[in-house]
Amino acid sequence: MVELCLRGRLELEKAGMRRRGLLSRKVHCKSELPTGDVLLDEALKHIKETHPPETTQTWIEYLSGVYVCFLFFVFLSSCIYDGKCLYNYLNKMY
Repeated sequence: MVELCLRGRLELEKAGMRRRGLLSRKVHCKSELPTGDVLLDEALKHIKETHPPETTQTWIEYLSGVYVCFLFFVFLSSCIYDGKCLYNYLNKMY
């Protein structure tokens, strides 16, 4: 989430008069432009499609748990190169 915020893709709702903590503020999609990183783009897509927006704490718990396993699977699926795993391809290079 920090990476997406630094790249200008996400923002937190304003703190308001009561100065709510970071964990209780909602996460909003600021820009839908892809980052070029498979994992970040999948997370951004999921955050963008979630209505109503969830809190920072909810996203941290979600992205650090089961969703990371899904993102890792998506990443591995995108690593197929000519029917061979990217790992084998990279081993030939070095």
